[in-house]
Amino acid sequence: MYRRMNRPFVAGSLAALTASLSASAQVAPVQWRVADGGNGHWYAGYVGANPSWTHARTDARARHGDLVSYSTVDESNWVYANVASSPSMWNYRMGPWIGLYQPEGTAEPGSGWMWCDGQPMTWTNWMPDQPHNGWNGGPECDHAKYISWPPQPMNQWGADSDVHYPSYHWEANRSWIVEWSDDCNGDGIVDFGQLQDGTLADANSNGVADVCERFRMVSLAPWANFHRTNGSSDPRGFTAGATYPTGTQQYDGIPVTHGADLAYGYSAIPEFNGGQFGTLTVPVNQPSGLDIHLAMNIWARWPVGSCDPNLSVFVTINMDDGSQQVHELRGGEHLRDHNQSWTSGGICAPSAPNVREVWRNGSNQVIDLVTISVPSGPARVESVTIESVDFGFWAMVLGVTLEPTDDCNGDGLPDYGQLATGQLQDLDFDGRPDQCQCWYLDLDSSGAVDGADLSMVLRAWGPTGGLMPRADIDRNGAVDGLDLAMLLASWGPCN
Repeated sequence: MYRRMNRPFVAGSLAALTASLSASAQVAPVQWRVADGGNGHWYAGYVGANPSWTHARTDARARHGDLVSYSTVDESNWVYANVASSPSMWNYRMGPWIGLYQPEGTAEPGSGWMWCDGQPMTWTNWMPDQPHNGWNGGPECDHAKYISWPPQPMNQWGADSDVHYPSYHWEANRSWIVEWSDDCNGDGIVDFGQLQDGTLADANSNGVADVCERFRMVSLAPWANFHRTNGSSDPRGFTAGATYPTGTQQYDGIPVTHGADLAYGYSAIPEFNGGQFGTLTVPVNQPSGLDIHLAMNIWARWPVGSCDPNLSVFVTINMDDGSQQVHELRGGEHLRDHNQSWTSGGICAPSAPNVREVWRNGSNQVIDLVTISVPSGPARVESVTIESVDFGFWAMVLGVTLEPTDDCNGDGLPDYGQLATGQLQDLDFDGRPDQCQCWYLDLDSSGAVDGADLSMVLRAWGPTGGLMPRADIDRNGAVDGLDLAMLLASWGPCN
């Protein structure tokens, strides 16, 4: 999960990126298997020369994972037993870094601690007298790692500064734990293992599944067979004999994952019943500037027909600033019945320009791909909510695929794929290229993009040759008109 980081962390990240990320795996990747009561995630331990927390996280992100975030005590205990407790991960009393940190501005020493996956710390495993806020004039201790006394591996945490401060009375640690949890194709299985066994193709060997360099599919597994307001499930899945695709399918070049664990490969939204309408909210958590592809169909109970334009399904795009974009999908324009023969009139053809038929099985089972575009802007897309508000009118959501389209640097390529493959930097892990953000363009770190930054660009004009490398904003090897244009586009104070 992406999240915004405070500015001091960003500065540290920039320094860490220029440092060597060489590290050796002391504990090979191991999976906490679902069959064993786990979450299916993978974990590994790495060792480097006195790494800072920022260095460790940058390394983890470069491996397409992140520093470990513990959701439960069981997960913490399993990772300790299988990774963190290895003696090779310890330097006397100091064990590996974990993905727990205290954001700038929160009350010291124990408030506001967060995990790298964006979740707050809801339980603790601190060593007695931890966390503390440093001493002897050293920096604040806002990052967590394993720590022990006496000097032997122990399942407990301590706080330390990002970069080890020599006057502190303990030694520097040398290791960190990487967690892989991403499921970019939405099949309910963590990508890391599928890349290792070849289930997912990675033709260019960059650690990203080929299908995920442009798209991100959303798993509908949490809503398997959910179709009534009381949350009950029906193994028939409302289709009563219909056979829809499973697995990842390609529709007009758009990959859509239909979960094999969903009845007939779909999730259903419940009918209007007793004054309550059916709602399905799917997490997105991506920057704005993307197309949301919904593989959909509906079930319109007799005598209601889905071709009736007076019937609607509402799709609401929920932004992280509280704003919403509401789209009305009308019967006959955007949607039609998967079994229209139960009503009169046969199957109606959608007429809206952003919907098209992509699959048909016989005469009465169809899938329509509805595309909703979210324009670029400062807010992020948190989620999409689909609401079926008319009596007897169920909306079937068979798959959700996200296609980021934003091209903030104007090079003609979507930023998402370039970030996924490492062509563009994202040092603050917010899903947007650094070169398009004010903090990155504020070359003198004054808090604003202004004349001083412009002067630095003009002084470094031409091939950089290592001179003033930050002025080469787009990192193309020269300070030129593209860098100047990006600087001027962000002119003014940084938020």
